[in-house]
Amino acid sequence: MKGNELHGLSWAFHEDHSLQYLSLYIDGKHVFIRYYMLEENEHKDYLFPDSDLQVVVKIEEEEI
Repeated sequence: MKGNELHGLSWAFHEDHSLQYLSLYIDGKHVFIRYYMLEENEHKDYLFPDSDLQVVVKIEEEEI
């Protein structure tokens, strides 16, 4: 926290201790969140979640 505003990373875990989500806050603004899905072994990314500017981000990983 920075004053009364969230600033930095926050996270939560599922009951099995696997990561549920990571969030990034800058000066109280929620700028990024990544949700980790248990069944699909995938994740969903959002820029500016819960705002009018929300953008779903799709990052495709190239296999080597």
